[in-house]
Amino acid sequence: MRLIFTALVAACVLSPPSVAAASLLRHKAAVVPKKDVKIKNPMKHSVGDVIADVEPPSPRGQQYSHVWAPVSPPAARDISPTDPGEIFHGWEGDAAQVLDSMSADQQMKFEGSTCDSVCAACSIFAAQQEGGCYCYATCKMGECGMGGAMPHIGWSNNEVSTPKTVWQATCNIGTKNCEAECMKDSLKKQLNDCSKETGNPADCYNRLSQLHKPLPLDARKQVHYCVKKHMKTCDTFRNAPQEGGWICYSDASKCEEKVATGFKIPMTTWEAPSVWQAQYTDSR
Repeated sequence: MRLIFTALVAACVLSPPSVAAASLLRHKAAVVPKKDVKIKNPMKHSVGDVIADVEPPSPRGQQYSHVWAPVSPPAARDISPTDPGEIFHGWEGDAAQVLDSMSADQQMKFEGSTCDSVCAACSIFAAQQEGGCYCYATCKMGECGMGGAMPHIGWSNNEVSTPKTVWQATCNIGTKNCEAECMKDSLKKQLNDCSKETGNPADCYNRLSQLHKPLPLDARKQVHYCVKKHMKTCDTFRNAPQEGGWICYSDASKCEEKVATGFKIPMTTWEAPSVWQAQYTDSR
């Protein structure tokens, strides 16, 4: 033991002071606190004095509307993979709109080779509506067009060797007012008489409709299928006869149906009184 103690004392005496100090302070903190250094402000005034304070923002108003309520976004159609009807639903209307667009205001469309013929057909249709249809005509092709209507090119090579002219009459849309520019006074009087018909105005309008069909360019296509009493077959006319009791149709099948049913006046029917209703009334 004495020998070990003597060796330790000799080591401490012979070691340099720095090594001895380091060995004695190795368990203490090595960070020595430093004195605070103040940096002089290069500006004469503080930043708060130079930069003004920002004014507070003004209050914002109502950020949403009380009138309209939020709604859900449109949902996709529920299409069954095994039902082709659902997959192709609506394509008929889309295809028709692309091929021949027609707005809801037009209601009906009449095409022919003259302005007066299409206006006459449209006016007869309008007279049977409950307002909202005022006929106008527009030139679609031929020499009648002033505003860019296409001319008929190559007409001499067609089956009908005459320039093609196409007029179209619709409700509320067009360039010419039918009643003021393309209608005959005699037709106006006939329409007025049909409106005052006390018997059956529908028959009166039907007769006018057969007499005033839109004229086609090819007169061979201007066919009326007519029949009268005691006839077993229909006859054809280029112009519908106005006298003789003829009833004319544009479709041959309708004329044949009239021949089959005949001209008999339908039997008048009425609703019989209810027996049970009479007993219920007596019991009360």
